[in-house]
Amino acid sequence: AFGVRGLRYLESLPGSLHLDAQLFLDSWGMVAATLEPGLSWKLSERSLLSGYLRYYQQNGAIFWRRQYVVRAGDLVPRWRTGDRDLSPYYTVTGGARFETRRGPLTGYVDASVMDTVYSDYMFLTSRLALVSQLGMRLEL
Repeated sequence: AFGVRGLRYLESLPGSLHLDAQLFLDSWGMVAATLEPGLSWKLSERSLLSGYLRYYQQNGAIFWRRQYVVRAGDLVPRWRTGDRDLSPYYTVTGGARFETRRGPLTGYVDASVMDTVYSDYMFLTSRLALVSQLGMRLEL
């Protein structure tokens, strides 16, 4: 895996802009890439609002097939899978986070939407996910 991040503080906002990029390679021939721009706004001395978009795409493993066909007399492939996570697909995610701090205690809420599209998987073409979390952090 290889990753790089660019980060820039924008005084006029006030906040920061970031851009993350990652590349993944493995011994099964999987190649994947992620690109994520994001923006954070300092709303006050105690509150922060952040948003991001993420795009992830991968090819399938070298032994991935939509279906494996074996004719009489053929050898069964040594490596085979029905795992959709080894098939080609892409995911687009958008999310936001609000956090506020009171002394050593920080409260936050996250919400995001993920749309995954499987281009070559027989049993599922897409999946939509809504993810949220609510939490608190104590810094001592």
